[in-house]
Amino acid sequence: KYDTNASFRCFGGDEMEKAGATVVRHYAEMSFMGFVSVLLNLSKIKRFIRECEDDILQHQPHVVIFIDYAGFNLRVAAFVKKYGFKTFY
Repeated sequence: KYDTNASFRCFGGDEMEKAGATVVRHYAEMSFMGFVSVLLNLSKIKRFIRECEDDILQHQPHVVIFIDYAGFNLRVAAFVKKYGFKTFY
């Protein structure tokens, strides 16, 4: 709204895409319910986190905005803080 040249990339969903963001990874691929499901998909979850971190380093955003999904976002937030990216949760 305030910066017509701004672009957004996200690990998110349909609403973010409708708002104009480029969806790098849809959240439906990353949602696992229950302890057993998380354990069975731990390597996939770690891969998604690495993919997100790599995307951030590649695109060097001015700010990283975290919305919801605390388990994933808090891990990525620790990573981006090490690199000095401005963040909002």
